[in-house]
Amino acid sequence: SVPAPSTQQTAPKPAPPQPSTTDGRKSQGPLETAKPPTTQSAKPPANTQAQQMQNIRNLIQRAEITPGAENPYDIQQGEGKKAAVELTKMTVDQVLALQDERRKKGLKKGESTAVGAYQIVQGTLKEKIAQLKIQGDEMFDKDLQDRLADSLIKQAGYEEYAANPTPDAKKAFVKRLSGL
Repeated sequence: SVPAPSTQQTAPKPAPPQPSTTDGRKSQGPLETAKPPTTQSAKPPANTQAQQMQNIRNLIQRAEITPGAENPYDIQQGEGKKAAVELTKMTVDQVLALQDERRKKGLKKGESTAVGAYQIVQGTLKEKIAQLKIQGDEMFDKDLQDRLADSLIKQAGYEEYAANPTPDAKKAFVKRLSGL
């Protein structure tokens, strides 16, 4: 024979204890994300210098190049989205000759000899070629243009700013960078 079901009522189970967040508050439910403690260790890890340099290069490109350009590394000043020539397939000497040719044709008001993703003018390019000991037969490709940009960023005082990233130091760095 099967025992008859009990008619005795069971007491309701107590609610599980409400979890608390890491900052001591009661949780508002399972979907609430606990806030990390407010200590120095809660800061996200700092960007590496390489990441920061890439971020600055990206910022310069956004300021210098028409949005949607096919290859910003091939753009000459004033070209818009499509490059007339592929600078990245030219040597440094060929790019300097192109800049000379452009200058000889005569630059209109607002025009310059600026080339590449960072719109480097001829005088600055010649200075950096000498400073970085770049050979004329080196390709004016993405890697070389990034090296040139990194050198310009450092020249503007990036390392000093990175060592003391206050709002005033950032403002001074950006001002120097925009003047290069």
